Amino acid sequence: MLRELPTTYNEEEILRQRTMCESLSGVEVPMLTISDTSSSARKKCLFVVARQHPGESNGSYVLEGFLKWLCSDHPEAVRIRASTVIKVVPMLNPDGVIIGNFRTSICGKDLNRLFRSKNCLMFP
Repeated sequence: MLRELPTTYNEEEILRQRTMCESLSGVEVPMLTISDTSSSARKKCLFVVARQHPGESNGSYVLEGFLKWLCSDHPEAVRIRASTVIKVVPMLNPDGVIIGNFRTSICGKDLNRLFRSKNCLMFP
C-alpha cells in the first residue's frame, strides 16, 4: 500500500519514507514524513501511529484511507501539508503482528503500558 501513495504534488516532494528503527526481531519499522517541502514557513508537527496493538487491524484500514487522502489533491489536504509536518508510523509493533499476537509485542508486553520503561533489551 505504501508504494501506491503519490510522493509528489505539483512536482514537489510531499512524501518521504525512511526506516525509523528495527524491531526486536530485526524487522524494519518505517516512518513516513508528509509535508509540502516548498513551504518554508514554521510548521506544526503531527505524529500518527497505527498497529501498536497487533489485533487492531482496522487501524491499518483507517490509516490507509487517511494517507491516501493526505497525499491527494483535496484542498484541505493541500492546506494541511502546507502548515504541518506529519510523521506516520504505519505499524508500530510489526513483531506482534507477524506472530499473531492480539495486544502484545514479541516479548508478551503491552507496549502502551511501558512508554516510560528504560529497558533497552525490550525497547531498543
